[in-house]
Amino acid sequence: MTRILVHGMQSSGASAFALLLGQRPESVCVADLYNPFLAPWLDTELPVVLKAVVTTTWSIDQHAAAFKPDRTVLFVRNPYDVCFSLLTKPYADQNGHFDDKLREMDRLFAERDRFDLVVHYEDFVGRRSETVAWLRELGWPAGEADYELRRGPEEITVFNEAHVPWCRQYGSTSPDPRWGMGNVDVSRGVALPSEGKPLRECLLERVCSLSPTLSRHYGLDPVADVPSRGITYVAWGVGIEEAERSAASARRYGVKSCLISPGYSGDGFERVLTADAPLRFPADKVSQYARTPWDVTLLLDSDTMVLGELDFGFQMAERHGLAVVVAPNTSFVLHYGVRGDRDAPQYNGGVLFWDRRRPVYSDLWRDVQAIMEAEAEDWSVLEENPALNDQSALSRYLHERGFNPYVLPLTWNLRPQFGMTTGYGPIKILHSRHKLPEGFSPRQEDRWTLEGFILDRSGTRALRLALSEARNRLLKKREENAELRKQLARVRGRMGQMRGRLEARAGELAELAELANRPLWRLLLERVARRLASFRGRAKDPGGAT
Repeated sequence: MTRILVHGMQSSGASAFALLLGQRPESVCVADLYNPFLAPWLDTELPVVLKAVVTTTWSIDQHAAAFKPDRTVLFVRNPYDVCFSLLTKPYADQNGHFDDKLREMDRLFAERDRFDLVVHYEDFVGRRSETVAWLRELGWPAGEADYELRRGPEEITVFNEAHVPWCRQYGSTSPDPRWGMGNVDVSRGVALPSEGKPLRECLLERVCSLSPTLSRHYGLDPVADVPSRGITYVAWGVGIEEAERSAASARRYGVKSCLISPGYSGDGFERVLTADAPLRFPADKVSQYARTPWDVTLLLDSDTMVLGELDFGFQMAERHGLAVVVAPNTSFVLHYGVRGDRDAPQYNGGVLFWDRRRPVYSDLWRDVQAIMEAEAEDWSVLEENPALNDQSALSRYLHERGFNPYVLPLTWNLRPQFGMTTGYGPIKILHSRHKLPEGFSPRQEDRWTLEGFILDRSGTRALRLALSEARNRLLKKREENAELRKQLARVRGRMGQMRGRLEARAGELAELAELANRPLWRLLLERVARRLASFRGRAKDPGGAT
C-alpha cells in the first residue's frame, strides 16, 4: 500500500498526523495541501501521504478521484477545540465559511464508515499504541518511535522536491505555492497541548448546533439530555486480554469502554470497575451487568472485534429499550435444553444493546438471574452446566414476558465458526476467536462469502469438517469420473464398429477401383474363362450333367 489521503478540519492537528505517517523512510509527505487546491496525482512509485482539509470548494470524493489513494483516513478532534483555535486564524473562512466547513465535517463523521480509518486527535497526541497499530493494519509501517518526528519538515521537503516534479514546481519558493508542512512544532515530537481551551458558553452552543453528531460524540451538548454510550465487558483470566483487543477495535470508531473484573491495572479501558461478586463461569456475568456506567450499553463478549461504527445499534436501543441479534442456533429450548416454547427464538447474549433508563427493562438482569437460579436450584451447578447462562435465560425471559426487542442483522454478530459464512452488506461485529481471512474487508456493499472459514475454538472440528467436505467432493468427483469412463468406453466401442465397417467398405472400393483399371476385353476373357471352368467342373461330376 503506497498512497494515503488524510482528511480533517483546519486547526485539528491533521498536519502533525500526516508528519507521523511521513516518518516512513523514503516516503513523500505533503503534510498540508493549501485549501484552495484540489489534491493532485503525484507521479511517483514511492509511498505517499497527502493531507487535504475540509472545505466547501472541494469534497473528499473529488480529492480521492484526483489523488487515487489506496486508503483514506478521517482525522477528528473535539469540535469546540477546533472552533476555538480556528476562529482566531485569518483563513478560518477561506474556501467556505467556517460554519459550513464544520457542518461538512459533522456530515463526514456521521458517514465515517466510508473511511478506512478514523483517528481521534486525543488518541494521537496521547501516543496511544493503537494508533500506530491501526496504521500497520492498513499496510503503512509505523512504530512508537515515529511519535518523536525525527524526520522533520525540512528533510521531508527536500526529499519531496527531489523526487516529485509537482512538489518541486509548487513548493514554498515557487511563485505559485500549493503545499507546505503545516504549522507544527516538532521540537517535542507528538505531545499533549500545554493547556486546555477556556469554556465560552456562546461558542459551545454554536459548535453544538453546527456539529450535533460530533458534539454528541464528545459529550459537549449543554442543552440536550444526551445519554452516555459505551461498551461494557465482564471478563476475568484470559478474557481480559481478549477484552483489551476488542476495546481497542471499538476505540477505532470512537466508542468508549468499561471493564468489570476482579482485578485490572492496565489502561485499555476508559472505565474500570472491580467486580463485587465472584466471577467463575458465564452465568456469573449477569450479576455485574447492571453496574455498567453508561446510560446505553453494548454488553459485549470479550471474543469480539468491532469492525464498523455502532451508532445505529445504540439508537435502536434508545428507541426500543433493547436491541439484540438472533443467535446462530435459533431455538434456545432445543439448544440448551431449558424449559420453554421449543419454537421461541434464541438471542445472542454476547452482543446486546441495552438502555437502562427504560422502566420496562430496569430490572432485566435481576430477573434473568432469578430464572437461572430457579433452573439450577443450586447456583454452583452452573459451573458444570454452561447451558444455563445469560443467553438461554435472557431468551426465555423475553419470550415469556412478551417483550419485542429490536432485532439487528446477523452482520452485527458474525459467527463464521457456526456456519454464518455468507451475507450482504457491511460487517459490524465479528464474534469469533479467529480473524477474518487476509484481504477480506468488512466494509462490504454487496453479497459476500467466507466459505472455508468454519472454525471452532480448538480448530480440530473445523479441520475434520474441512477434510470431510474435501473427501466428499473427491468421492463425488470419482463417481463422476467413473461414469465418464463408462461413457468413453461405449463411445470407443461404437467407434471400433464404425472403423470395421469403414475398412470393409474401403476393401470393396479398392476392388472396384482395380476392376475399373482393367481393359474391357480382358474382363470379358476372364469371364468366359470362368464360365468354361465351371462347365468343365460339371462335366467331370458324374451326377452333375443330364
